[in-house]
Amino acid sequence: MPGTTPTAANTALSTAMVLVPNAADGWLAVDDEVVVYDVRAQACHVFEGVAALAWQCLDGDGSIDDILTDFADIFEVDLELVQQDLVPLFTDGFEKELIVENQND
Repeated sequence: MPGTTPTAANTALSTAMVLVPNAADGWLAVDDEVVVYDVRAQACHVFEGVAALAWQCLDGDGSIDDILTDFADIFEVDLELVQQDLVPLFTDGFEKELIVENQND
């Protein structure tokens, strides 16, 4: 489901949030990369490997906590390690309004 109104300007990221890619931007998965075009900055962002996989999990169904737990289970690593790696990615994307809170629930 596409995102609607970007909320990063007035809301802090919570791992309980359900996030989706900003509908204003375009993105494309190619092999193990995701390329996102940010219309506000008129710039491309390239995510590789785990970051690309994490981007594709932003489908509006699960919270950030759900995604983090799933990654820890799938990759058989400690949840704290997954949090250290992915929370900054989600925070940066949220602050840049590449990802927004799902308003379609």
